[in-house]
Amino acid sequence: MYGSLHNHTMYSLLDGYATPKEYLDRAGEVGINAFAITEHGNGHMEF
Repeated sequence: MYGSLHNHTMYSLLDGYATPKEYLDRAGEVGINAFAITEHGNGHMEF
């Protein structure tokens, strides 16, 4: 089992490029069972 625990989305300036949903959809497609989004440099949270 693999879990990706350090990921940035488009909300982390210059570090990520996709939305949280796009990341999670792709993680599910490739069989990743654990996934964490570790944003920085902002106060944005999306639920």
